[in-house]
Amino acid sequence: MFSRALVVAGVVTPLLLWAVFRQMDAAKSVPVVVATPRPVPSPSPDLRAVALRQSLRQNFGAGASATAWHRSIQSLEVDGDKVTVNTDLAPGSRDLARDVCGGVSGVAFSRPGWGFDAVDVRNRAGVLSAYRRGIGGHCETASIG
Repeated sequence: MFSRALVVAGVVTPLLLWAVFRQMDAAKSVPVVVATPRPVPSPSPDLRAVALRQSLRQNFGAGASATAWHRSIQSLEVDGDKVTVNTDLAPGSRDLARDVCGGVSGVAFSRPGWGFDAVDVRNRAGVLSAYRRGIGGHCETASIG
């Protein structure tokens, strides 16, 4: 019985080893597709914001046409249909905040292709001072800014 087991083992073991090595060779010959990570592009500035800044600077920030309200603008951000204007205005400077709102919304809303529908003006503390909603709306001062 012992000799029969050796004969079976002598035949079966090489067959098993052959099958295992064959699978290993087959696995090596299978082409492996590796996804190469693509570089993530850096966010590009919203071209509407660039054009709006340029238009405001040309019409209200240079030479004889320079305005006090334009000088108060520190930054301008665009998010969807809303323009947020950050200013150096002191809290309570409502008239000047309303002037900023009127000037920015006048330019932003005059170009329908830009798709703006709201303007927020924030004072130096980051508090909403004035706003306008919709092309038919008016610049309003915020109750807390």
